[in-house]
Amino acid sequence: MIKLSQRLRELHHVLRNLQPNLVRISVVLYNESTDMLHTHACSSDNDNPLLGYSYPFNKSASLQLLAKTGQSRVINDLRTLAASQAPHTEALLNAGCRSSFTLPIRIEEELLGFIFFNSIRVNDFSQHLIPQLEIAAFAIALLVSQQRSQMRALTAALKTTINVIHERDPETGEHLRRITDYSRFMTQVLGKKLQLSDEYSAHVILFSSLHDIGKISIPDSILLKPGKLLADEFEVMKTHPISGKKIIDNLIQNHSLDGLEYIDMLRDVVELHHENWDGSGYPHGLMGEDIPLSARMIAACDAFDAITSERPYKRPTPTERALEIIQQMRGIKLDPVCADVFIQHPDEIDAIRSEHLLHGLVW
Repeated sequence: MIKLSQRLRELHHVLRNLQPNLVRISVVLYNESTDMLHTHACSSDNDNPLLGYSYPFNKSASLQLLAKTGQSRVINDLRTLAASQAPHTEALLNAGCRSSFTLPIRIEEELLGFIFFNSIRVNDFSQHLIPQLEIAAFAIALLVSQQRSQMRALTAALKTTINVIHERDPETGEHLRRITDYSRFMTQVLGKKLQLSDEYSAHVILFSSLHDIGKISIPDSILLKPGKLLADEFEVMKTHPISGKKIIDNLIQNHSLDGLEYIDMLRDVVELHHENWDGSGYPHGLMGEDIPLSARMIAACDAFDAITSERPYKRPTPTERALEIIQQMRGIKLDPVCADVFIQHPDEIDAIRSEHLLHGLVW
């Protein structure tokens, strides 16, 4: 499936014929559980001024009204909002945007997010242009809805498998929660450094909790062994990435999800998160940038959590010492860029770990 950001770029090109000063189209998604708005996809003439941006939905009375009524909003001069000191308004003004047209994305009664159109001129969204933009927005909304439905179908299909893993090994469940939080921080850092799209970062976070799904194929005698694995037992454990990919492939085929956006990333995260930077990992012995970035990111998160977690045969390692070990793994087992996220942000990493300690998720 063509990624939403690519669709936006194609649409942006077409709309230029109607609106030459249209410099930006963006999709922001709404997370009901956190009541937050998150930037997701964007087509912009210059660098995206709101990459990786989030904002509390309850702080925007204007957007709440759009969500309730389903109506659109025109802001003829964004400079009139400068006094609000909202970070997104300041960023858009600094990027040269001067007017805005906004519509909610709603499917039946569910709010999925918003679509924003920005121009470099004031008073640039005339009444004769708005119907054309509404048609374009409707097409975008359908694509967002389709992707949301497909992702829900996939996660629902995987939920039973994940629950079985959690029932067999509760620590694995807590491990997946921690990996999600570490990967979220990693995308925040690398998103800016590597100019990763918000779409890409969102899917890394989403798929991080599925990386160990292949462990459902590992016998209890090995998965739950209260001690270090013997060599032959470890060889069995090493089969879980391939098993996980087979599970994913079967679900994709059975539920006709081949066109799901970023589905190859899910395959990569599940199959390749134990590959090492120097080629010494498994299952394929890939090395360096032959390993997809998403898998390298999860590998670093996985390594840190393994070092800092308690096992029957070892005490949890303090954060400071764990980061020294990550430094030793840098450029050998771990991508240097991904390892540096941990090494260069010790306070933030320790805060994430402490949050889980506080809630009893790590011993």
